[in-house]
Amino acid sequence: MKLSAILLTLIITSTSVFAQKEDPKGLYRLSKLTYENNRPEHTPEFDQYKYCSEKTPVTVLINSDTQKEFTFSLRPDEPRAYKYTGDVPTGRDGKGTRIYDSNDKHFALKWFNSVRPNEPEIFPLGEFITELYDKNNISKRMSRSIKLLEMKDKNVKHKFAGYWGLVGTKGTVAGVEIIQTPSRPMYKIYGEKDMIVNIGTTFFYWDLDVKSNAQIIEKDHDCKIEWLNDDVFTLSFTDEHGRNLTEVWTRTGLPKTIQSIFGTDVEIKPTTIHSTL
Repeated sequence: MKLSAILLTLIITSTSVFAQKEDPKGLYRLSKLTYENNRPEHTPEFDQYKYCSEKTPVTVLINSDTQKEFTFSLRPDEPRAYKYTGDVPTGRDGKGTRIYDSNDKHFALKWFNSVRPNEPEIFPLGEFITELYDKNNISKRMSRSIKLLEMKDKNVKHKFAGYWGLVGTKGTVAGVEIIQTPSRPMYKIYGEKDMIVNIGTTFFYWDLDVKSNAQIIEKDHDCKIEWLNDDVFTLSFTDEHGRNLTEVWTRTGLPKTIQSIFGTDVEIKPTTIHSTL
C-alpha cells in the first residue's frame, strides 16, 4: 500500500474515532435497550426522546400520539449537560451516568438502576442499563415541536408569531366585567402552520390555520380575534362543552426554566393588564 493511502486511512480512522466522542446535542429517539448478564436486548414499545442542550438534558415522554392530538411532557434528567465520559466508571461509586459512542447522529447512555423496581424485565434492578439513542424515525410532529420551542421558525409572516401568555378569561360578576386569571400559567407558541400550547411540563402540538388577523383556527377551534394593541389580543371560541369563551393573551416569553433548555431568551413580561381592558 502506498504511503499516501496509508496516511489517508489513518486520517479517516482517527476522524471517525474522534467523532464518536462528541457531546450529544439536540433531539434523539430511544431505539434500543441493552443489558448485562447476557440478557437479550429490548426494543421499546413506547416512544421516548432525549433532548440534549448545553444546560439541562431532558427526557421527552409522549403522552398521546393520535391523528387529532400530539402531547408530550418534559422530565429533567441531570442538573448539567451530558458530556462524553466513555464507557468507564464515573462518579464516586463508579455508578454515575456514562455517555459514550456519541456524535450528532447517535449516543449511548448507561445508568445503574437502583431506584426503579417496577418492570424488571425492561429495567432490572441493581444492574447497568444502556439506552441507545439516534436521530432516526423522529416523528414529524415531535421534530416540529422542538423547532417551535427553539424559536427556529424565522419565516413566519403573520402577526401571531412567537410566544404568548394567557392573562385570563373574560366573565361577569354581578353585572361587572372581570378577567378570571388561570389556575395554572398557560402559554402558546405560534408558528406558520402549527403551534404549541404549554401548561407546566406538558406540551400540546396543534395545527394552526391563520385566516387573517381577525380569525385563526387552532386545532378544531374557530377563533375570532380582537386586537387591543400589538401585544394583547382577545380570542373568542366555543369549547368542547359548548361554552362561549373569550380569553385575553399577551406577548411574553415562556418560563426561564423552559427557555434555558431550548436556548431562547425571550423577555418575560407580566401576564396582567389594566382592568379597563
